[in-house]
Amino acid sequence: MASRREPPRRRRRRSGGSDLGSRILVAIPAIAFAITIIYFGGATFALGALALGLVCIHELFTMLEKMRPVRLAGFLGISGLVAAAALGDDASVLLALVAFLPVLFLLTLASPIRERISLSLAATVLGVYWIGLALANAVLLRGLDHGGALVFMVLLGTFAGDTGAYLGGRAFGTRRLAPRVSPNKTWEGLGIGMLVCIGAVWYASVPAQHCRLVREGGEVLATVTLPDGAFDCAITDDQQTLYAVTADYTDPQAMFTGKTGRLFEIPLSSGQ
Repeated sequence: MASRREPPRRRRRRSGGSDLGSRILVAIPAIAFAITIIYFGGATFALGALALGLVCIHELFTMLEKMRPVRLAGFLGISGLVAAAALGDDASVLLALVAFLPVLFLLTLASPIRERISLSLAATVLGVYWIGLALANAVLLRGLDHGGALVFMVLLGTFAGDTGAYLGGRAFGTRRLAPRVSPNKTWEGLGIGMLVCIGAVWYASVPAQHCRLVREGGEVLATVTLPDGAFDCAITDDQQTLYAVTADYTDPQAMFTGKTGRLFEIPLSSGQ
């Protein structure tokens, strides 16, 4: 019996190794693409997010093919949400979200679908709301001050958490998380992924021990040095006082003690 079981174990190891290699091959160009569009921002980021959204919703609709989603409505919905975020604000995104529904109904009536129409509508709404809202929020986030860093942190946490969950699950996973949905996911992998995600974002967020006042366009007007790593800085309307939230980034264990940071109130002179 033992001799019969050895070949399957060897095959599983080879399959796992090739899966990790394929993940790395996919991740390298994806990371390069993400860094490029984040760096340029503006229309470049919006167009990159739109391209990514169209690919994602196409893949989702392929997975939900039995539900017969209305593809044209899905593509228009994604495009409308990203355009609303790029050209407007959060209110514009909400307006685009509402406007998508009558467009979906009209395109559904014009389509040859005559059976299980409710499932078709549900699958289409799922794709647009799930993918489109995430991308619209990413575009809005990129438009904020230091939005590039914020979007980078989101992607860093996602990548680190996913990688930690994958490697942690392979090494220590024994209890399945959702056998019917994704049989390879484990509770151990989930826990390790969460810790890796939090640790990566924590360490990357606060190494800068200063606050900078930046003019629109990127010109640095003033720099204030701080004793710890800065999480966030805010200046009062009269530009006389700076508030800074800091933390000791060299001690990640402080996250679990309840003493994760300090608030500084720093008077500013007129020359700063």
